[in-house]
Amino acid sequence: MSLGMTDGDQARGNINKKEGKRDKPKVPLAAMEKKVVWLELVVGDWQDQFGEISQSMEGLDVGLKDVKNGTLLVLNAIIDTQ
Repeated sequence: MSLGMTDGDQARGNINKKEGKRDKPKVPLAAMEKKVVWLELVVGDWQDQFGEISQSMEGLDVGLKDVKNGTLLVLNAIIDTQ
């Protein structure tokens, strides 16, 4: 282990056995950064969509209350006329 290798490096297989140097990462940093940016965009889009869905659900809830109140008014009017 005179080439600056640690037991952990050897155990993980991060050492090029011929030269005693660390192997290059499988995914270059630029590619990883590109994936992170893409992921951030996707998550942002999802947040926007969930916000729109939430607003739509709130609108449906208000509409349902209006229908319920209107139905009660009509039923009360019918009962009052009998």
